[in-house]
Amino acid sequence: MIELKNITKDYWLGNNPVHALRGLSATFQDGEFVAVLGPSGCGKTTLMNLIGGLDKASSGDILVDGKSTKDFSDSDWDNYRNKKIGFIFQSYNLINHLTVLGNVELALTLSGVSKKERLARAEAALGEVGLSDEKNKNPNQLSGGQMQRVAIARALVNNPEILLADEPTGALDTVTSEQIMKIIKRVSVNRLVIMVTHNPDLAARYSTRKITMLDGLITSDSAPAALAAKPLEDKGEPQPIGSKKSQMSFFTALSLSGRNLMTKKRRTIMTAVAGSIGIIGIALILAVSTGVNNYITKLTSDTLSSNPLTISDSSINITQAMKASATETLPSFPDAQEIYVEKTKTIADYTSKNNLTQGYIDYLKAHLDPSWYSDILYKTGLSLDAYNKVPGASDYSKLSSTNVSSSSSAYASLFSSTPWQMLLKDSFVQSQYDVLAGVYPTDKSQIALIVDDTNQIPDKTLVSLGLLNAGDTTTEYSFSEILGKEYKIVPNDLEYKVSGSNYVAVSPLDIDFAAAETVSISGILRINAKTQGGVLSAGVAYTKDLYAELQAANLSSSIVSFMKANVDVNPFTGEAYQASLTSTADDQYKAELRTLGGNDLPNEISIYPTDLNAKSKIEGVLDAYNSGKATADMITYTDLSALISETLGSVVNVITYVLIGFTAISLLVSSIMIAIITSVSVLERTKEIGILRSIGARKKDVTRVFNAETFIIGTCAGVLGVLIAYLLEIPANIIGYQLLGINNLADLNPLYALVLILISVGLTLLSGLLPARKAAKQDPVNALRTE
Repeated sequence: MIELKNITKDYWLGNNPVHALRGLSATFQDGEFVAVLGPSGCGKTTLMNLIGGLDKASSGDILVDGKSTKDFSDSDWDNYRNKKIGFIFQSYNLINHLTVLGNVELALTLSGVSKKERLARAEAALGEVGLSDEKNKNPNQLSGGQMQRVAIARALVNNPEILLADEPTGALDTVTSEQIMKIIKRVSVNRLVIMVTHNPDLAARYSTRKITMLDGLITSDSAPAALAAKPLEDKGEPQPIGSKKSQMSFFTALSLSGRNLMTKKRRTIMTAVAGSIGIIGIALILAVSTGVNNYITKLTSDTLSSNPLTISDSSINITQAMKASATETLPSFPDAQEIYVEKTKTIADYTSKNNLTQGYIDYLKAHLDPSWYSDILYKTGLSLDAYNKVPGASDYSKLSSTNVSSSSSAYASLFSSTPWQMLLKDSFVQSQYDVLAGVYPTDKSQIALIVDDTNQIPDKTLVSLGLLNAGDTTTEYSFSEILGKEYKIVPNDLEYKVSGSNYVAVSPLDIDFAAAETVSISGILRINAKTQGGVLSAGVAYTKDLYAELQAANLSSSIVSFMKANVDVNPFTGEAYQASLTSTADDQYKAELRTLGGNDLPNEISIYPTDLNAKSKIEGVLDAYNSGKATADMITYTDLSALISETLGSVVNVITYVLIGFTAISLLVSSIMIAIITSVSVLERTKEIGILRSIGARKKDVTRVFNAETFIIGTCAGVLGVLIAYLLEIPANIIGYQLLGINNLADLNPLYALVLILISVGLTLLSGLLPARKAAKQDPVNALRTE
């Protein structure tokens, strides 16, 4: 039951009030078919809008089933329209971008009805008005009568208690009007129907009660008193106004907005393309930044191969040394009339002494995760003395640039005086080098010849290896001339003998080379195209097994035993070691002993990190060892690659941030454009807003519809921008390789791509907030009048 008590409604035209209703009172009972007649402007439609909850009275009260609506919130009115009211409009008010079925089931989506039930009830409603076969058409494909029947089906689908029909036949011909009135009459048997009409004949033939209005008041009423109780058809359990609130799901809002955008494909595509421009720019900058950083990382990783983290008796802080000039704290261009003394620093100022102990070695082995490094090389300072057979003779000559003497430098390892080096883990080396000929060394008797990417080896290196005589003009060798080349590795007991009170080097003619270890070149290795800097230099490389065997043999040799028994006596002179300007007598003794293999405790440790992240973890372990220790007890390390990677990475990051800053301006412009387009869409969809409000959509739901539209546009712009950026990577990478020789110059990280899409969505949602709120504040009555 609906009861109106002394209802007034005023409108304002400037400063002048217009009295649409002037204290109107009336009661409407279930089962009535009420026809409201009167001239235009008498207040008929205003009365309907007040009963339907589309408008609010200036004064008075409306009671629904005996309950006052004075304290109704917006949410209560929305729920009231959705659950209790069904509207039939003269102009049909269908949403053109939805199908017939979509229009009918829309009200049910606000009621929280499941999809399956929603479709069943919508199809049943269409069947009731004879439009089952037209359910998949759009409204603009129907006749006027058919569109009005769709409007009736939409009004009935939620089984409302009150049906409000505003001039339902005003735009129809006589025959069609009769058909519509018969349908309305049929459905009026179990609900209250209030119909506004200008046709007294239709009112007389179909209504059960006629009300005439004039100047905002009821002038006549054919049945003012309450109707006698009569049995009504069961229309299901009525839902109280306070039941579950109506609301639109975001999926429904997406569907509505998506269909609307599909009707404006060209504009939608142009908007998405315009919105994607900023995303494309930032995506390409990030792609190039990532590609360059990957290149730097690869370059640094390769640099890590040739410049590992090194811990030795003496470590140099290269980074500190190279940054020394940057630590100057004096101001530039001082006014003081004086000069300042700048202390000259030498490499010694950045060199620290390390006391490598077995405890430190054990610490590294216990705390360094094997997955962090490609290999660890432990060197003891042992001199590997190799001999080469003189071509065309049976004699051997020592491959060394100096002769054995009393100077400790005479026993410097052939690692520095000749190009002999130790192979690292097979998988590590083979990831950087290809075997050009022969086989990769697998045991102590095999060594490998290392060439650069042009198959070249420096002439001095070839001379030191005995492969080229000084002054020889030979410019090339076939692989077959190199493979199988043999050398003799001579231990101390074959190379040194006692002569009087000291030791002397045995002449190559007197060495028993048959007892020495024979090694031969088994393969030729060349750095591969993927590696910028390899772990090996030009020369030959031998296995760790050979080094370990020679270390063990020399550790127990006669000369080493002599030195350990006579700690202050030079074995080659028989005299005590003498201190020099650069070293103490004890330092000379220890260096000599190491060179001869008398100390198997490593004095140099080379760690080859797998990548920069692993390098950082390794450095963390090395730094943790020094925590809480006195400076003298700390173990420092040399990191040659640190300054390069830090400098290059910083430069790339700065350039990236600057370019992103400039490109972000285009995102701002895109956001402003989308805000304007959303505002235009609000204007275009004003009537749709009124329709949605009339079937119970909340202000939040209207906002959600337009937020969904900007969400779709933002998603399309973001995805389109990222896809275009990925496509542009192809020519960018081709050009980058041709001009710079860099593979994958542009490489957009998928995570960055996802973030950019989210940024695009976020910005478009933000730019559409104000227009969406403006849409939600639209007066539903005015919105419905919009054409």
